[in-house]
Amino acid sequence: MLGALIVFACATAQQAPTCETAETLCAYCTNLQNDPDNCGACGKSCPLAQVCVAGACKDDCPSGNAVCTPDGGNRGYCVDVKNDNANCGKCGLACTASQTCVNGTCSTSCATGSNLCAPDGGGASYCANLKTDNGNCGACGKSCNAGELCSNGACVGSCTSSQTKCNADAGSPYCADLQNDNANCGACGAPCKALEVCSAGVCTSNCLSTQTKCGLDGGTPFCADTQSDNKNCGSCGNACPSAKPICQGGTCSDGKCNKTILVLGDGDTSSNSALQTAFQNAGFTVTLQSSGTTTFAGSPAASGFGAVWVGPGLTYGTDMPTAGQTDIVNAHSGGTGTGVIFIEWTGFEVTSGRYQTLKQINLINYSGYFFGAQDYTLKISNHPIWNGVSSTFTTSTSISCTVQSTLQNGGTTLASSTACGVGVAILDPTSTGRIVDFAEAGAYSGATWYNDTNLLKVIANSALWAARCD
Repeated sequence: MLGALIVFACATAQQAPTCETAETLCAYCTNLQNDPDNCGACGKSCPLAQVCVAGACKDDCPSGNAVCTPDGGNRGYCVDVKNDNANCGKCGLACTASQTCVNGTCSTSCATGSNLCAPDGGGASYCANLKTDNGNCGACGKSCNAGELCSNGACVGSCTSSQTKCNADAGSPYCADLQNDNANCGACGAPCKALEVCSAGVCTSNCLSTQTKCGLDGGTPFCADTQSDNKNCGSCGNACPSAKPICQGGTCSDGKCNKTILVLGDGDTSSNSALQTAFQNAGFTVTLQSSGTTTFAGSPAASGFGAVWVGPGLTYGTDMPTAGQTDIVNAHSGGTGTGVIFIEWTGFEVTSGRYQTLKQINLINYSGYFFGAQDYTLKISNHPIWNGVSSTFTTSTSISCTVQSTLQNGGTTLASSTACGVGVAILDPTSTGRIVDFAEAGAYSGATWYNDTNLLKVIANSALWAARCD
């Protein structure tokens, strides 16, 4: 009798098993959302002809799912064969532990924005978007608490202004960017078809003109800007290493120096040619758009360059497309911190009601002009923009310059001018791109600035400084 009591005491002391987050302990750990023997509640069984869908017995599975019978049993389960590692593409076709099911194909990599994760304790790996997955928020296996959702890799109470709160199949809510999410394109729960990509909220077979269509190991296709995408730098699947983590101009860089420059010229052949030669002599790879100040609309993306020259001259009086201005501003404030170089005519455009997006990063106001030989006096000693140039010099040619005495947007006077007040202004922030603003008309055929050796050297140096190659 004593022995029986001891056995009973040991039996009652056994600890109940711990189930996964999405599971409930019935006679065993199970998901009440899809278990036909415990559909919606422990012990609630569906008829043999039905399946369990979202905790209710149904005659058919949702669109895109197949009825599979695990282990040869006679009970059917609804399985999304597009992403089920045990039933990838069809019932019973399992991926290996090093693979994950992507769009019905066992793959060794995930689409852009997703990471390959593996369950604790082993098992098949899976793709998770660490920016939006509540069960893998910021890192594989890191779950958000009840009532929270995953936004940009952090568990928060609400989504950002560019995101929408979605709720997949009445499960955990999450944040999605409906403009580029293949699973939620234009609306929550609106997936794109195989071989399609979500672009500007529409499922399409083509990417934007600045992007390349990628699809790793037969996985879900996606659009990537190979000029600036750190995971697809120069080509699809070419991820930048930790030593050079930033993709700049299609090349992995340490982010400290990017000797590529986009020259948005003014249609003046001599001026554009002089600029191109000066920048090439400074070691830059130059992309020249001869009338870019009137035609640039964001292609190629400014974010892929170390610096951008904005030089309206003969083209003054014509606005730059808003898309191009926005692209430059975003590149300046983005992770790569593209440098921007302005000249006198930019301030004139702003004052005249044009360039209103670029206005937020333009440094020199316009209130009139002076034409003639111009002197410069350096105000910040030993600045790299003045390397190889005397601290004071007068141009050997007549040029036009903006007459003004105030700066905007945090600009600082690098060099003064007797005729115009500020000769060159700069902005050197730590978290965005550098800005150089010349008071002189650096791209104007009536002012042949490129015939002055000192000014030409200063302009080349300004590109090196703006691209953080000083």
